[in-house]
Amino acid sequence: DHVTYLCLVLLKCCSPSVEHTLCVHAPCAVFVLLAAELGDYNEDEFCHNYVSEFVFLPEECQTPEFEQEVAEYHRKLVGLVPSQAESAFLERVRWLPLYGVDLHPVKGLAGTDLQVGVGHAGLAVFQNATRVGFY
Repeated sequence: DHVTYLCLVLLKCCSPSVEHTLCVHAPCAVFVLLAAELGDYNEDEFCHNYVSEFVFLPEECQTPEFEQEVAEYHRKLVGLVPSQAESAFLERVRWLPLYGVDLHPVKGLAGTDLQVGVGHAGLAVFQNATRVGFY
């Protein structure tokens, strides 16, 4: 549990690539972070915009619609203790394409903007969010 917790903290603090993927693909994964922080939904405890008190994603991704969707997941899925919520979050995000990949901006030979992704499986080269090479 301690290792899972440390991975979750690192993921929440240091991985913008996963956050960006989440803002497009998985508000339900963000819900488990909320459940880990607050526990089960309690109508008497939470105001209508309580999700906006937390910053899960870059500003352009954490829209009121996104927050509403996260709140709906929080209302529906009760009974998870924080460690279960954290495990559910890690189970979802580990399948995302950029999970665990640290992206670094670089210039190609022709002066094109590229990103080199460093991950456990090797190095990946991205151009305009499309993987163009893997080593």
